[in-house]
Order: sequence, then structure tokens, then C-alpha cells
Amino acid sequence: MNDNEVAEYYERNKASFNVPETQYHLAQILVTPIPDPQLRNLASDDAKTPAAAERKIKALFARLRKGEDFDKLAQAYSEDPNTVSGGGDMGFIPASALASQSKILMALQSLKVGQVSGIIRDSGGYHIVKILGREDAGQRPLSDPRVQNSIRQTLMNEKEQVLKTAYIEGLRDKARVSNHLAAQIVEAAGSPPGP
Repeated sequence: MNDNEVAEYYERNKASFNVPETQYHLAQILVTPIPDPQLRNLASDDAKTPAAAERKIKALFARLRKGEDFDKLAQAYSEDPNTVSGGGDMGFIPASALASQSKILMALQSLKVGQVSGIIRDSGGYHIVKILGREDAGQRPLSDPRVQNSIRQTLMNEKEQVLKTAYIEGLRDKARVSNHLAAQIVEAAGSPPGP
């Protein structure tokens, strides 16, 4: 596929490259002050009281400040069942979805990509959040390599699908189907009775 095809696709689908609001790619370590029988972190470490939760989050924060890997600590100790297996990765979250978590949103606004927040306490427990990426609102230009790669992948998938369909149709047109079972039944029964 050539650059003209990419540019034409971009022009036809410009709206799909518009990010309506700022999105944050986040990871978190969550520690809750209540026991969770479904906890699945690698260390099987669950804070069962508010005091234990506060001690645990402070210890984890100290380990992060010493340079330990965020992903590994999240897998081993986070109490968020939805993100623990992915090292705390929450994916991209629109800023509006974080509006109900105002303390986290405020902390994010002062951080750069790659930075880790301090300890954030809210009604759900204690959080330490890391910004893995940030995508500001606005139109993504065709010059953005991510846009170009996305379009090239889409066009390649479309062409591949057309070729597969044509190949299957060609095979189907050349195929000869024989009903061997019906032939065996007729043969076993002998000649059909005549009129």
C-alpha cells in the first residue's frame, strides 16, 4: 500500500482519529482496608484492617522510591482483582471517567508520563498510580506515526480479507461434491423398482 492510499483512508475516516478528551494510560497499586477472599496477587498478601492497609501501602511506596519495579510490586501486592495480573495496568481511561475519583485526577495533573504518584487515600482504600501514557484531546494528524501505522494495519487487514474471500470462492467454484453415502445406500438397496 502506498502513501496515497493511507492519505485517502485518513481523509475518509478523519473523525475516527479525533480524541474527544484527554485520556490517561494508568497503572495502579491498590490496597484495601478489608479482607478479600478472592484476592489473587502473587504474594497472597491481603491487608485486613485499616492499620494494616496503611502500613502495607507505606512499605510499597518506600520500595518504589528505592527503585523497585512498579509492575512487579503491583503483581505481587496490589489488591485490585481487575489489574493485578497485568502489573496494575488499567489501560486508557478518559479524564471524565476519573471525575468521581477527584483525588486521583488531581494527582495525575501534576505528573508526567513515567512518574508515580504519592499515596492517594479515598473511600476505596489506598492507591499509588503510575502514568504510562497520556493522550491529549484533539485531532490526530496524518503525520503522527501511530495514525499511519493504524491505517496501514487496517488497509492490510482489509486487503487480506478480500484475498481470502476470493481464494475461498475460487476453491468453491472448482469443488466437486459427491454424496458417497447416498450412492452406497442406492447400491445396497439394488435397482429402484420400475413403473
